[in-house]
Amino acid sequence: MYKSTFILFLIVYASCGSTNSTVSNHKGASTEYKVVDYPSHSLTLTKDNSFVYRYKEKNDTYSIFGKWQRNGSYFILNSDIQKDDIQLTIEESERGTKDKITFISTTERGDILFNCKYIINSDSKLTCKSGLSEMCSIDFKGALQKIQFFYKGTKSKIYNIENKDSKHLKVSATVPSNPDKYLFFKDEKFKIEGNEIRPSKNLIVM
Repeated sequence: MYKSTFILFLIVYASCGSTNSTVSNHKGASTEYKVVDYPSHSLTLTKDNSFVYRYKEKNDTYSIFGKWQRNGSYFILNSDIQKDDIQLTIEESERGTKDKITFISTTERGDILFNCKYIINSDSKLTCKSGLSEMCSIDFKGALQKIQFFYKGTKSKIYNIENKDSKHLKVSATVPSNPDKYLFFKDEKFKIEGNEIRPSKNLIVM
């Protein structure tokens, strides 16, 4: 009798331990989830609330990094890069022409960005476009106070230019080199369905 009771206790204890392990794993302890209706997509969650969302297209793999949180039966994702809030690092440059504002545009890794646009001092008439060059220049003799950056459907907030003696600037943008292939997540909900997640809306990749 005692032996049977002890065995039964061990079975119940092991079952409870297994359930707790599953819950801990479900909260994102370096766990990978497949995405319903998107067989080439996956989401990997880590304990520090970081995520990597990957998807494949032909021979290329794209990765989106960000932060996640859980709300009931949903994971909520926010990518590090936001489409309407591209982060800029602005430095003075020795390259440029007198009486012209000059911009040299790169990614944070130093890759050259082409076809960028800048609006100066919130005046849409003062627009500088780089085209197929790494540099764009515009005639301007006034005080450079503000700039806003645009690139392939993304943009920065308006940046105030302070303590810059030069009108020649090097701008490094935290932006994907190919935003058309980037999934920007802003409070994006994914419903948890076992080892899979279901997006709340269609995931559109251009």
